[in-house]
Amino acid sequence: EREQISQALKKLGERTREIVEFVFFYDLSQKETASVLGLSEMGVSRAVHNALNKLRDMLKTETV
Repeated sequence: EREQISQALKKLGERTREIVEFVFFYDLSQKETASVLGLSEMGVSRAVHNALNKLRDMLKTETV
C-alpha cells in the first residue's frame, strides 16, 4: 500500500505534493502550511481537498 501511495503522490503536481506532505507527513496545520509556503489558508485547504480526491481516484483505478 505504501508503494501505491508513493507512486500516486508522484503523479500530483509539485506544489500540491508539497502541500500534502506538509499537512500529512510533517503534521503541520493548514494554517502553518499556508504560512510556510506563502499561500492563503483557503488555497491550502482547496489543494488538500483536490489532492485527496485525485489520490482516491488513482488508488481506486489501480486496485480494480
